[in-house]
Amino acid sequence: MWRWLPLAIGLITSVVAFQFAVGQDAPAPVAETDASDTDAEPVAVGPLCEAGTVEVEGRCIRLPVFAEIPASKLMMGSPKEEQGRDKDEVQREVEVAAFSMSVHEITQAQFELIVGDNPAAGCGLPSDPELPAACVSWHDAVRFCNDFSKRLGLDPVYSTEAGVVVWKRDANGVRLPTEAEWEAAARAGLGSTLAGGDNPGSVAWYVRNADKQAHSVGTLRPTTHGVYDLSGNVAEWVWDGYSSKPDGADPAELDALPVRVQKGGSFRDSVKLVRVAARDYDRWDVTEPTVGFRVVKPSGGGP
Repeated sequence: MWRWLPLAIGLITSVVAFQFAVGQDAPAPVAETDASDTDAEPVAVGPLCEAGTVEVEGRCIRLPVFAEIPASKLMMGSPKEEQGRDKDEVQREVEVAAFSMSVHEITQAQFELIVGDNPAAGCGLPSDPELPAACVSWHDAVRFCNDFSKRLGLDPVYSTEAGVVVWKRDANGVRLPTEAEWEAAARAGLGSTLAGGDNPGSVAWYVRNADKQAHSVGTLRPTTHGVYDLSGNVAEWVWDGYSSKPDGADPAELDALPVRVQKGGSFRDSVKLVRVAARDYDRWDVTEPTVGFRVVKPSGGGP
């Protein structure tokens, strides 16, 4: 784990905001030389981190990168003949506006950079900056979104009213995807049952190939929009409250439910559970070593 003082966090905040806001690399550190000796060796000022990363205590931490997901009309859920289908995968047509989604699941390093701790260590998972953040509750994911938005100079999306998290839909910050957005990104205009294709060994870390553990993000084939690990690796929290009959549920009631949807399945799951249409759920305060998240933001705006 990496530990740094709050002052250090403050110092890198402007770097994070700058890189996202203008899409440019942070200026590379300039080697210092002794003005009185033109033959002096350059003084080392720390490792040079590539574009899209931030240096923290000698480590280069990759910042979230976003892919554009175009507006689409899609069939959520699954047809009755789909193998492995569950009854709660009610098929229905939905329209989704364009948005941007993080290319990878949020990693341990990114979670610690923004929130200040790495929850993976507390549940016996290996500490690795490129592994997806896991053992995070839905509330932890919401906190990450708000903290990340603040550091980017954006309006936090979530507030809490009477113990219930409220989504401020006019805010421009980072947030969790809706279930419909998640499926739109995972389907990417294709007819495959998994995100990225129908061959599970090529697109998903699941029970048959994962060796009972999560893997570094972005190591298998992405979707046509360039998004990785939507099927398998770790299951992902989305915004939605869970209903077994989502086509008939009242949206306002769903938003207040303490049980939230998880999508994508994990390294412990069978092909059935890493299908795009598959749904899992848990209470918003529960943490599991198989569950993490990714984030979205408005399309074409902000950092």
